[in-house]
Amino acid sequence: MRNKTKATLAIVFGSILTQGIFADLFYSPTEYRSQYDDSYALKLELDRLKTGTEARNQRNTASLNKANEDIENYKAMLAERNRKLEGLEAQAKELETRLQKEIAAGNLRIKRRGDKIVINMDDKILFSSGSATVKPEILATLANISDVLAKNRNIVMVEGHTDDIPIHTPAYRDNWQLSGERAAAVLRAILRKTGLNASRFSAAGYAEFQPIAPNSSDAGRQLNRRVDLVISPES
Repeated sequence: MRNKTKATLAIVFGSILTQGIFADLFYSPTEYRSQYDDSYALKLELDRLKTGTEARNQRNTASLNKANEDIENYKAMLAERNRKLEGLEAQAKELETRLQKEIAAGNLRIKRRGDKIVINMDDKILFSSGSATVKPEILATLANISDVLAKNRNIVMVEGHTDDIPIHTPAYRDNWQLSGERAAAVLRAILRKTGLNASRFSAAGYAEFQPIAPNSSDAGRQLNRRVDLVISPES
């Protein structure tokens, strides 16, 4: 009986060992493959994250470089604008010096309008009433202006303006024609000086539609009858 029990135990124990060996043989590779797959997937994810991080860093570096480049360009543009404005202010002071007699008489004014200079001239020193022919006695003043303009590469617009009293004569149909021809006449007188680049000059007539004073009084209408030279920095 004891021998039989030992034999039974041996069989059971052998069976357990056999099952364990076969379990190792048939199940362990699957577990190993699963672990390998998990490790490989983790590596791929890490590689993906690394690649994404590197790409973002490259984009951030490119964006930072572009921002720095834009800042430097803006600084250069601002410095150039300040240089032009300083030149324009120097020009305004020279005009005030050269035209001090006309300014003192109250017939001519030098104004700053933002980044522009405006030479504001009453029509009475430029033209006879209802005429667009420049008076000979004002040509020396216009020549002084030309001398200053010749030193700079500015843009100059000559603007003609009238009051609101209609005009209709054989020479001028209306204030549009009168203001335009007056502007053109002053422009031609300024361009008589050699050395001026005519492509930087233009003329326009605005009739009564850009007043600087009310047209309800003689004094206001007199201020509105004018020619303006608007000087702007080169763009």
